[in-house]
Amino acid sequence: MFNIGYAVICENAFNDGKQIIIKNPYSIISPVNIPSNFSFNLAFSIIKVPAPTDEADAALLQFRLKDPDGNDIVISDALTIKVGNQEEDSQKYMYGDANFNFSNIEFLKEGNYHLEMHLDGRCKKTIEIPVIKRDHLKE
Repeated sequence: MFNIGYAVICENAFNDGKQIIIKNPYSIISPVNIPSNFSFNLAFSIIKVPAPTDEADAALLQFRLKDPDGNDIVISDALTIKVGNQEEDSQKYMYGDANFNFSNIEFLKEGNYHLEMHLDGRCKKTIEIPVIKRDHLKE
């Protein structure tokens, strides 16, 4: 069975050859203006804990970003993912780190947006993302 481990909204994420570097994690998204376009990254991990009857070596991953009213503003294509790092223990956990770039997402209003991460058609994790105009943070 595939699951999502950690999920962090950030400015950027990359592998430096030894580890995943997460640059500037965001607790909120604060564009200069609203409506406005804003780009961000999602750093995340995928974990697979094989069950005795689980033969799947890949899963379909899809992202859905919803506005404060529950309307979809981004629905990604389904991506086929595999995890390859295998521990030597008897449970054979498999895991992998990745990131996904959300470029020029149009935020039309302030409020709590929800980013859903779906694996094989089932929502496995939802991240609440407050979007607040930068000027409003000073009030």
